[in-house]
Amino acid sequence: MERTKWIGKWVLSWIVFVVIFSIGGILFPMSPEVTAKIGVEDAKYMMLALVVVTLSISFLVNYLITSSNVNGVQLYGAMLVLTWGIQTFMTQVETMVFIKAFPDLDTFGVIKIIMSQLFIFALYLRIPILMYGKWKRNNEELKAALVLKSKWYLWIPAIIVAYVILYFSFGLFPMSFQATKEYYAAWISSTDAGGGLKLLFIQIVRSLLWLICIFPLFFILKGSKEKKIVLAAIVMGVFTSFQLMFPNGLMPPVVRFGHFVEVFSEMLIFGALIAWMLVPEDNKNLHNNQLKN
Repeated sequence: MERTKWIGKWVLSWIVFVVIFSIGGILFPMSPEVTAKIGVEDAKYMMLALVVVTLSISFLVNYLITSSNVNGVQLYGAMLVLTWGIQTFMTQVETMVFIKAFPDLDTFGVIKIIMSQLFIFALYLRIPILMYGKWKRNNEELKAALVLKSKWYLWIPAIIVAYVILYFSFGLFPMSFQATKEYYAAWISSTDAGGGLKLLFIQIVRSLLWLICIFPLFFILKGSKEKKIVLAAIVMGVFTSFQLMFPNGLMPPVVRFGHFVEVFSEMLIFGALIAWMLVPEDNKNLHNNQLKN
C-alpha cells in the first residue's frame, strides 16, 4: 500500500513537472535560429525524450526527498543545488567554455537557459516536498547529519586529479567521430597556444564546483556508505547527461550522442568516487549516533 501511494505521488509530481517544464519553455523560448534547425522527426523524438527525461528526474527527486533526514527550507535548498546546480548551472559553465562552437548561441542565450531551469526547479521542487509532508520544520529527531570522514578535505587533491583524468579521458570518445571534430573546428582554430592550460585550469575549478554541488546529498541523505555511493553516481550521471537525449538544434545527432555517452559515463564514475572518498565506512553508525545526541 505504501509503495502504491508513493508511485501515485511520483506520477502526480511528474505531471506537475511536465506542466511547469512546458511553462518554462514558453516563458524562456529558444531562439528562432535554434528552433528552425529542429526538424519534424526531431520534434517527435523530443516528445519521447521529454517523457524519459522528466520521468527520470522526477523519480530521483521524489526518492531523494522521501529518503532525506531534513525538512523544510534545508531540504528545499539542498534539492535546488542538487538539481539546478548540477543539471543546469554546471553544464552551462561548460557551454560557456565552448561558446564559439555554437554559432546560434550567445552569452544571453546561455543565461536564458540557466534562468529558465532555475524557474522550473524553484517552482517544481516545493510540490513533492509538500506532497510528502516534508515542508514542515524538522522534528527534534530529524537533524541534519553531514557525515563525512573527519579529515575529508585531505581528499580534495585526489578528487581534482580524478576529475581531470576522467574529463580528458572520456572526452576522447566524442572526438573520435569526424562530425565532432568538424563541429568544434571553429573553437579549436580560435584557441591560442595556451588554450590547453586554460582548459585544464577551468576543469580544476569545475571539479571543486562539482564537489560543492554534490555536498547536499551527504547532508540530507539517510543510509549507508554504499547507498550514498550509488545515489551520488546516479545523481551525477543522470542530471548531467539525460538532457542530451533532447534534439536541441545546437548539436548534430552524432555529436550529441557522443557527448551523452561521454558525460554519463564520466559523471557516473566521478560521483561514485566522491562518495567513496568522503563518506566513512561506518557512516550508518555515525549517523545513528548523531541522531541520538
